[in-house]
Amino acid sequence: LMDLNLPAAWRWWRHKFGRKIGLEPAGSNIRLHQHQQRERRRRKRTRRTPATSAEEQRMRRKIEDTDQTPDLLHGQEADPFDPTLKTKGHVSTTPTVIEVDWYLNKHLGITAADLGNETMSLQGRIIKFYTTCDGPAIAERPTILFLSLVHGNEVMGLLALLQTARLIMLDKPAEYENQAPCLIFMPFVNIDAYTLNVESLKSGGPACRRTNLRETFDCDDGFSRDNPASCEPRAVGGVDLNRNHPFDWEKPPGFDLNEWENMADCYQECGSTYHGKEPWSEPESRAVRNVVLRYNVTAAISFHSRHNMLQRPLLIHPYTSLRSFRSMPLEDRQRFRDWSRKMNRDGYYVTGTAYEAIEYTAGGSTIDWMYSLGIAAFVIETVPPCGDRQSTDMDRWCVDIDDEKIWKEMLRHGEAGEELAKLASASLSSTSMPS
Repeated sequence: LMDLNLPAAWRWWRHKFGRKIGLEPAGSNIRLHQHQQRERRRRKRTRRTPATSAEEQRMRRKIEDTDQTPDLLHGQEADPFDPTLKTKGHVSTTPTVIEVDWYLNKHLGITAADLGNETMSLQGRIIKFYTTCDGPAIAERPTILFLSLVHGNEVMGLLALLQTARLIMLDKPAEYENQAPCLIFMPFVNIDAYTLNVESLKSGGPACRRTNLRETFDCDDGFSRDNPASCEPRAVGGVDLNRNHPFDWEKPPGFDLNEWENMADCYQECGSTYHGKEPWSEPESRAVRNVVLRYNVTAAISFHSRHNMLQRPLLIHPYTSLRSFRSMPLEDRQRFRDWSRKMNRDGYYVTGTAYEAIEYTAGGSTIDWMYSLGIAAFVIETVPPCGDRQSTDMDRWCVDIDDEKIWKEMLRHGEAGEELAKLASASLSSTSMPS
């Protein structure tokens, strides 16, 4: 009977009662089998019927990007980002969104969270953050915020953030949960651009999308804003998320507008540092804003990546704009200098304001806006130990490079992040800035 082309009624009877009389193999799971058949039919319908609206496309992208298991890390007991275990090919230095989510949430045990539409990217991806605190009192507790990938092609900043999370979670004492500040890690601020870059790398192309994927202008220069493979040396269009905050978005007080425009291309819609039509015009920068305003953030680091290995890493505090450091209150100036020294005991970084460190300025930056709220905010600019991240080859991402040096460098940045957490933990009595 098992091999006959049975009528539908008999098949139903056999599925319902067949196991009792021996017609069904022992241990078979009819409901699972039926569910699998329904799932296969659903997938076929999905492939045949494309999404008919932008909202459907967004929802599908959210599911595809989050509801998967990272094959690389599944079932792995050792810490896959432990620098002492690094061997070539052990773990990718361009981890996917899924792998990072698994690592922070499952391996380190940091709770994944989001604010729904308030932390959603331009293309509809949820920008997750990971917090060590939970419950209704979290909004009141002092919080330290760590960001990376504000620029989508600065993957070394992501690796530095992961090292910071790893060191803090491994070294924290048992009483940490009740006495220390909360920690929030926001690894994929510019998640759309990073995803685009990683996809390009997988197909053998370059990955130089720095800005978000906003269609800012019809740039008639032969480059494509959506296809990073056309970057020579970088993609054009989009908005620089590190210039989209309101503090000194246009120009510092007392500076001539023409002088300000001549010093940056933040007004050029085809430029790589275009600051947007207005402050917080981009959903990704608003996502950072919403997290900062939702929680009691007292200190922060935004991890970035410099151009090439010939440059020294940077530890920058406000101001990144042309605003004079001497215009800052003396107490705050002393605190920034003191904390910078303690995070740079070995002289590894070039420290100071952006202009002091590299004679470069950026208005509308994340850390300047956060400082305007009384937050002790820093930028760490890592250095790719393998080449120029803005060239057309893949060296800037350290692809196919021996990872021992990469993880050693990223470990040093993680130590700086851990030191900031200790400094902020020891200064919970501050009123304006952590002291």
